Amino acid sequence: TSVQVHSVGQLLTINPMDDTLDRTQYKYAALDQQSLVFTLVYETKWATVRLGRNASVQFQTMQRHFAINIGSVQTITVTVTGMPVSTARILFKKNSTHVETAKYQLQGDVIQFGPVKESDEGIYFVRAFNCFGCVFENFTVSVLTPASTDTRGSNITSECNATVTMTCNASGNPQPNVTWIFTSAGQQPLELPAQRIILLGAHRYRSVLRLDNVWRSDEGIYQCNIDNGLGQAQVDYTLSMNCAPDYPDVNILFVSNDTVTVFTSEPLYTGGLPIRNYSITYNSRTVFVDAVSRTVERRIENLDPWTRYTFSVKAFNIFGSGPAAVISTTTSGAPDRIVFSHSEQVAVKISEGCREVAFVIPNIQRNGGGLVLEYEVSYSPTEGRTMAMAVVGHNVLIGNLRENQAYIIDVRAKNVYEYGPLSQPLVVVTPKCSSSDSQSVEIWIVAVIAIVEAIAIATIVVVYLRKTRKKRKSSDRREVKERRVPDMPVVYESVVETRIEPGESLTANPLYESQTTMKTTQHTD
Repeated sequence: TSVQVHSVGQLLTINPMDDTLDRTQYKYAALDQQSLVFTLVYETKWATVRLGRNASVQFQTMQRHFAINIGSVQTITVTVTGMPVSTARILFKKNSTHVETAKYQLQGDVIQFGPVKESDEGIYFVRAFNCFGCVFENFTVSVLTPASTDTRGSNITSECNATVTMTCNASGNPQPNVTWIFTSAGQQPLELPAQRIILLGAHRYRSVLRLDNVWRSDEGIYQCNIDNGLGQAQVDYTLSMNCAPDYPDVNILFVSNDTVTVFTSEPLYTGGLPIRNYSITYNSRTVFVDAVSRTVERRIENLDPWTRYTFSVKAFNIFGSGPAAVISTTTSGAPDRIVFSHSEQVAVKISEGCREVAFVIPNIQRNGGGLVLEYEVSYSPTEGRTMAMAVVGHNVLIGNLRENQAYIIDVRAKNVYEYGPLSQPLVVVTPKCSSSDSQSVEIWIVAVIAIVEAIAIATIVVVYLRKTRKKRKSSDRREVKERRVPDMPVVYESVVETRIEPGESLTANPLYESQTTMKTTQHTD
């Protein structure tokens, strides 16, 4: 017994194995594939032939989209028709890749998801075939996920008039709704206008909140709310305003042993407001300086010499102070004290004139940060007035001292800042001068006095003669004025007398012609 399957419309010839039987030919017209199966059984003793309609597989009406909650279990059944159905095979593919049987449960025409993951989302292709043909279909699986976010809120500190940007990432299927709520101290929450949503990827979105020219009124909490009906999420930002100025520009102008002058310039960022004052902090002490201009100076006094000082300077506006600018310096101070060693004290020399003292000033260890300009040498008798002299260099010569007298000598150095402390005193005793020295000194003093007296007498005589001459000239002028007649000629006689020796003739004198009496007529105005 055999069963043969033939296609619709095929010319079927049955040849019985027994040649004694009549040869019979059956021909069937093509049948509608949707019609019922037509079967004709022809039975002989040798064989049974079953005739029927044969067709390729077809999908019954199936769902094209499946929305599955994440974590749930979903079974999808694919039903096909055809002739014969028992030989049909069904294959599943996802995104052009065969579905793994280890990941999904496949049982013939059934595929089962569970528990569903986000990775299960995609487009699935189904292929059904038998020996007469094959067909393809596809369906989409969408995994539903609650709203979530991977953004962490933070505290933001901004300067005034700046731009602040806040981001909020949202995930979920269906697409979540993102809203921004602003809450300020003492005020009701305020919903901000809807912000632009940026698509980052599959079911991933981003909302950006931008605030321009922020001010103190913008301080508060900015809340990003995410909701898609399956879940909710929230991100909080706290905005604090720092409208205080930036750190100022600080320099040191002058340094001495106890004084430092701090120069401060206005910071580049003032907080959008004028600078009111500056604070200068050093050694736990703080002084304030009014900002009368863009640059100010402050003299810090009463400092210790040879000390390292650190100055911290802040700028203030009405909102407060900004960061501090730090600068350090060391006070230089006056020169060190001059110390005379024993050998240097012995090296003090007294000249033969017994009125001069010479010695050499030793070097000092520290000069106070500045070059030593001069030395001040003060000296005085044990009982008497103190005298001082300035010396450039180390060699000192003191003169005009008294004989047989004890003197106390002090020395101190001076640099560009000030004088240093006095040295330990040098005690010097001038010897008693010899008699020859005393006589020479006395003669020198008498000579000087005589010269001074002569000069004084000569001066008095000269003054007296000048006064007498002036009086004589004035009296002669008055006499001539009294004898003068207006508009009349005045006759002056000039008489030259010549001495004639005894026995000499007058005419024989060669000067006779020039020494005669001359008369001169002169008209006056």
